[in-house]
Amino acid sequence: MANPVTFHLPGDLDSFLQDVAQMYGGFSYSDMIKFYPTKEQKSQLRELYEQMCDADESERPSLAAKVAVVVNPDVICKGCGWHLDYGCQPEVSMEAVKCPNCNAIIDQTGKVLSKEVS
Repeated sequence: MANPVTFHLPGDLDSFLQDVAQMYGGFSYSDMIKFYPTKEQKSQLRELYEQMCDADESERPSLAAKVAVVVNPDVICKGCGWHLDYGCQPEVSMEAVKCPNCNAIIDQTGKVLSKEVS
């Protein structure tokens, strides 16, 4: 097990988050230090950990993006720079939401998937 980054997360979750942050990015150690998970968030992370263990290599980046949203829900739209709480936005398609500022369809990392045509 790696050295813990936090003293408030269970060791297995701390280690899991360190691995995800190092391999896939999406959040930093400082995000982990500020992250005090609710019971529901711990449950989500354990479920994502199990899914990641069973996933093939091509599925792991999208699971890592879901982990990042749990740890740091503040996503920056790469289309306009707007900060939004990804988890509070309604999904418009599978794993995509609409930026409330520019109406672009974005994924969990803020990447613009498409521009909405008015």
